Amino acid sequence: MTTLEDLRARMVEEGDCLVWTRGRTEWGYGSVWHAGHRYKAHRLHWLLAGRSIPDGWHLDHLCKNPPCCRLEHLEPVTPRENTMRSDAPVALFHRGRCQRGHDVTQPENVAWHADGRRYCRECRRLSQRTASAKAREVFLSGEFVPPDAPRTHCTVGHPMTGENLSIDNRGRRWCKDCRNRLQRIRMAKKKAAS
Repeated sequence: MTTLEDLRARMVEEGDCLVWTRGRTEWGYGSVWHAGHRYKAHRLHWLLAGRSIPDGWHLDHLCKNPPCCRLEHLEPVTPRENTMRSDAPVALFHRGRCQRGHDVTQPENVAWHADGRRYCRECRRLSQRTASAKAREVFLSGEFVPPDAPRTHCTVGHPMTGENLSIDNRGRRWCKDCRNRLQRIRMAKKKAAS
C-alpha cells in the first residue's frame, strides 16, 4: 500500500512543479500502482492528501505540465471544462483560433462537415494545395502507376510474369508461387486436423 510519504519520495522539484520521476503514461502523466489498481500519480497524490474529486470530474493541471503532482497546481473540473482549457481543436475553435492560428471568428473562414463538426477553410485550402503539389511531383517524376494498371509483382515480391502468372476465369491475376504455398499450408492444416 502506497503512503503519501512513499509517493512524495518519487517526486522532485523542477521549477515551481513537483514532478513525478517514475513510470508515465503515453501522454506524460505519472503512473503508479496502489491497492491493486493503476492510478495517475497526481490523482493518487490528491486523494492521499485527503482531498476529494467529484465522480466523473478531472484534475486539471493549471501549470500545463502533465507529470506535475503539486497540489496547488491541480484543480478539480468537469471533463468539458478540462477540454476547454486545453489545446484541443474544439477548445481552440471556441477561443476563435484553429490549430494553425487562423482566425475562425469570421463566418467566411469556417465550414461544416456533414456530421456537424466545424473546420477552418484556410487549413483545408492549405492541405489541398499540399496534396495537389505532392501528386503533381509523383506524376512528373515517372513514379506514378495508375490504379488499374496490372501489377508486375505480388505482395511478397515474386514477378507475376510468364510461368508464375495465373489468370482466373474472372480475369484476376495471381502469383502461382504464392498460390501453391497457400495450398500447401491449407492441406497441412487439413491433414493435422484429421
